[in-house]
Amino acid sequence: MGQRQRPLVDTAQYLQGQLNAIGLKAKVKIIARGVYWSTIGNQQTKAQVGWADWYQDYPHPLDWFDVLLNGNRITQVHNNNYSNVDVKPLNKKIEQLKSEPTLNDKLNQDWASIDKAYIVGDAAVAPFLNEEATDFFGDKVDTSCYVNHVLYAFDWTQICMK
Repeated sequence: MGQRQRPLVDTAQYLQGQLNAIGLKAKVKIIARGVYWSTIGNQQTKAQVGWADWYQDYPHPLDWFDVLLNGNRITQVHNNNYSNVDVKPLNKKIEQLKSEPTLNDKLNQDWASIDKAYIVGDAAVAPFLNEEATDFFGDKVDTSCYVNHVLYAFDWTQICMK
């Protein structure tokens, strides 16, 4: 088992213990990385609890709500709505907000309200981490060339030396 995978196994075992403590009969099943996404994204798997990380493709609430939580987008295979959230009023609100692609204060408040009502309030998913990172550079690096992409992070091909 790789060093990077060990914390995930420990976390899965911790979750198993918590679920068992409330009376459920949880079992940990570790799935190989190479088939993980196709396994949990397949309806025949009938996965009950899973671990998913999601990095934004673009900085807009649609990349979270529409892709991960819109019941209208549930598919039999390659499903990104891993928890199979299919709440008709939530789907309707997402579809309405999709017609307003340009963010503004009112639209941000609307997205926040569905987050509070359905995601936090109904516990459709259980977010546990929002990663932040810092890049450090020595004196020989020209930071005017620095690019940090929202999805790909630090772009090594763009860095320049002084």
